[in-house]
Amino acid sequence: MAAVAGKLDFIADGVRWTVAGSFTIRPFQTSKEPVVGVNGPAGYKEMGVAPSIEAELITTADTRLKLFEAMSGVTASVKLANGLQYILTEAFVEGEPDINPIDGTVTVLLKGTSCDEI
Repeated sequence: MAAVAGKLDFIADGVRWTVAGSFTIRPFQTSKEPVVGVNGPAGYKEMGVAPSIEAELITTADTRLKLFEAMSGVTASVKLANGLQYILTEAFVEGEPDINPIDGTVTVLLKGTSCDEI
């Protein structure tokens, strides 16, 4: 039986990060929303969105959170246990990292111009 979930490799700006658990990939560049009138659904509107990767990472004594602040135009890649791979290009960290000192984790949201499945 083949692995379908579990382990993954995450590299951003050439650094391999240790994932704590939560990890989300949003590869689409468009989002659709319904347009509803008083008579019911009329169709949908389509808007552009930035593809993203959100990751909860384990922090260690060697973790330098300033690296995230400096990230701009970087490439992030992820390889999943099921063999799927994604490349997020021209990425930057949106907002500020959420640091959880109790669990020893930091959550970052990277957004880019494209996210390709390879």
